[in-house]
Amino acid sequence: MDTESFRTRHLGTEVVMDTETFRTRHLGTEVVMDTETFRTRHLGTEVVMDTETFRTRHLGTGVVMDTETFRTRHLGTEVVMDTETFRTRHLGTEVMMDTETFRTRHLGTEVVMDTETFRTRPLGTEVVMDTETFRTRHLGTEVVMDTETFRTRHLGTEVVMDTETFRTRHLGTEVVMDTETFRTRHLGTELVMDTETFRTRHLGTEVVMDTETFRTRHLGTEVVMDTETFRTRHLGTEVVMDTETFRTRHLGTEVVMDTETFRTRHLGTEVVMDTETFRTRHLGTEVVMDTETFRTRHLGTEVVMDTETFRTRHLGTEVVMDTNI
Repeated sequence: MDTESFRTRHLGTEVVMDTETFRTRHLGTEVVMDTETFRTRHLGTEVVMDTETFRTRHLGTGVVMDTETFRTRHLGTEVVMDTETFRTRHLGTEVMMDTETFRTRHLGTEVVMDTETFRTRPLGTEVVMDTETFRTRHLGTEVVMDTETFRTRHLGTEVVMDTETFRTRHLGTEVVMDTETFRTRHLGTELVMDTETFRTRHLGTEVVMDTETFRTRHLGTEVVMDTETFRTRHLGTEVVMDTETFRTRHLGTEVVMDTETFRTRHLGTEVVMDTETFRTRHLGTEVVMDTETFRTRHLGTEVVMDTETFRTRHLGTEVVMDTNI
């Protein structure tokens, strides 16, 4: 990589990037990107992007995007987007969006959205939203939302929300939330949240959070967090975090982080990070990072990075980078 702040996830073939701040996840064919700040996750065919700040995750067919700041995750059919800052994850049928800053993850039927900044992920039925900045992930029944900036992921029963900026992912029981800007993904039991801007993904046990702006994805044990703006995805053991703005996805062992704005996804061994604004997704060995603003997703060997603003997702061999970009 010869440009600044590239992010690449390479899983099979050659990655050629000659512009700034690219992010790509490649799992099968060649990725060619010639514009700035692209993010793409590619899992099957060629991705061609010619505009700025695109983010796309492609898992099956051709993705053609000609507008700015699109984000799409595509898993089956063609995605056509003609407006700015869309985010869509598509897993089965066609997605048409004609307004700004939509985010949608579609897994089964047609999504029609005519208002600004909606985010929706449907997985079975029609999603109709007529208010601004909704985010919903729907996996079974109808979602009706009449307030601003809701985010919901629904996977089984009806979700009714009457407060602003909720985010919920529901997979089995009723979700009742009476505070602002919650995000929850629920997959089994009741969620009770009484503070602002929580984000939680729950897949088995009870989640109780009493601080602001937490994000957690829990898949097995209890998650206790007492600091602000944490994001964690937990899939096996206890997560204890005592600093601000951590983001971690944990899938096997204990994650201990004592610095600000870390993001880590861990799938096997211990992750120790002592610097600011790291993002790492680790799937096998130890990750040690001592510089700022690193993002790495590691899936096999050791990643050592000692310079700023590196983002790498590695799936097989050692990555050593000691300069910018």
